[in-house]
Amino acid sequence: MAVEVKTKSRMKYYDETGISYAHFKRYLKWIENHDMPFWIMFVDHSVGSVFAGDFRKLSLKPMNKRGDSVTWETRYMQKWQDLTEEEIQSIETVSEAYDVTPVYNSALWAQMELELRK
Repeated sequence: MAVEVKTKSRMKYYDETGISYAHFKRYLKWIENHDMPFWIMFVDHSVGSVFAGDFRKLSLKPMNKRGDSVTWETRYMQKWQDLTEEEIQSIETVSEAYDVTPVYNSALWAQMELELRK
C-alpha cells in the first residue's frame, strides 16, 4: 500500500480539497504501474482534521477544476482523525492554502476530462 500525505487546508469558498493536475496524472500512472492500493490523505489545520480516500475510488468521483488543481468535495473522503491544538499550530506555518478562482468549461478542463475518463 502507498500513502501520499498532503498538508493542505480545504478551499476558501468550497468544502473541497485536492491536488495539482500534474500530481493527479502521476498518481494514476503510478497505480497503473504498481497495481496496489494508493491512499491520499489531507491534513487540514483549518478544520482540525485529517481526511483520507482511496485514490482509485476518488478518481471515479465527480471532480472540479480549480486553478491548476483537481479537487473533490470532502464528503467523498473519510474523516481519519482530529488534530490536537498543538498539531494545528505546528502545521499552520507550513500548510498550503487555496485561494484560486474557479475555472469552468475551459478548453483545458475539457481536455483534462477526456484524459481522466480514458
